[in-house]
Amino acid sequence: DGSTTEAETSVSVPGLHGDNFDEFTLGYERLLGAGTRLTVRGMYRHLRSAYLVGLDTSGIAMGTPGQGGFDFLPAPRRDYTALEIATEGAWRAVRYRASYVLSRTWGNYPGLYSSDLGFASPGTNAALQVPEQAPNSSGLLPNDRTHVVKVSAAYTFGFGLEGGAFLFAASGSPINEFAAGATFGANAPTFVVARGSAGRTPALWNLDLRLAYALPLQRGPRSRIVLDVLHVGNPRGTTLVDEMHYTTLDQNGKPASPNPQYKQPKAYQAPMGARLGIEISF
Repeated sequence: DGSTTEAETSVSVPGLHGDNFDEFTLGYERLLGAGTRLTVRGMYRHLRSAYLVGLDTSGIAMGTPGQGGFDFLPAPRRDYTALEIATEGAWRAVRYRASYVLSRTWGNYPGLYSSDLGFASPGTNAALQVPEQAPNSSGLLPNDRTHVVKVSAAYTFGFGLEGGAFLFAASGSPINEFAAGATFGANAPTFVVARGSAGRTPALWNLDLRLAYALPLQRGPRSRIVLDVLHVGNPRGTTLVDEMHYTTLDQNGKPASPNPQYKQPKAYQAPMGARLGIEISF
């Protein structure tokens, strides 16, 4: 039945660590007038280690790539560098916050969620688990969105009604050019060009609105009616494209059978919608 006992799979490996990272942050804050705060912050986050699984001709390796018997793959790398400029405060009946982030995410390890192939796989880097995947495996990682802007605001009308809005806009994400691998085919693709260098998905934006009315009840729990209008304007932007360019290998082991759906959309933003509800606080 394929089952195993803990004693058969549990091994103590000296010096082995799970995913962990160092983060360095330097920031500056100051008040602008009586009601506004300005924040400027720089951040650098560096992956120190990760526990992964790989496979070569000698069998399965479990541990940290680039070390010991797992040296047939490069060490996991994930570096995040960012500059954030943010402001928040209040003006009369309006509360607001706005931020802009300029960032870069670079390496060969997307993280515990395998963004390259779109599934959760802690301990497995689907785009770097066999030796043939190592060339071109370092570059821009899937969530590298160079520019991100967020603006939120809320307004109190004074008779129990509040209104709020949240706006998000971001650069597109990097696109890979994959070819089927020799070992597991499309399940373990190889990089035809450097990771994340085959273009970007379109930029995204999204606007959500909320109205909330507090019911003027004299007794009982606090209650309010809430109306949310989501994805105003129905942008339906592309969030994911097909990155598999070549689906087979020829007799010489070269990429073959171009995929006509390469770079075509596979997922979109959710459509415009609304929800009406009541919140009761005890």
